[in-house]
Amino acid sequence: MKCYNCGGGSVVSKKRNWVSYVNGIKVVTPDVNVDECQDCGEVVLDSSESEKIDHDVAKYFDKVLVLDNRLKEVRKGLDLTQEEVAKRMGWSKQRYNTVEKNKKVPSILLALKLASALECDVNDIYKLKIEKKPGMSINLARS
Repeated sequence: MKCYNCGGGSVVSKKRNWVSYVNGIKVVTPDVNVDECQDCGEVVLDSSESEKIDHDVAKYFDKVLVLDNRLKEVRKGLDLTQEEVAKRMGWSKQRYNTVEKNKKVPSILLALKLASALECDVNDIYKLKIEKKPGMSINLARS
């Protein structure tokens, strides 16, 4: 079969994991049947495969990635007070409290400094998690 796009390449049918991004969230639809041109790389899906991807992606339209702050848990696990961590950072207790309560999203540099002060990996303190967008709802019912 000839390519729909370039007209010259041979098209091969294969399965692959289809990767989409919704609101910064990576969505993988496994085992999608595609026709791919060996020359130009053009990929064609049939309608059923496209619907499968759309269904997977639709689950994330009302979701966002948020920063899950675990500073308090890490600090308490080390048996440290807010004052002690603030002192390690060269901050006031109030400034540390603002960061610990997630009232201010830290810069990458600040997150790395906090990890250093707490003698842990930055991934122990901050993780990305998926949450529902406030005030949004999506009906995924199929007719």
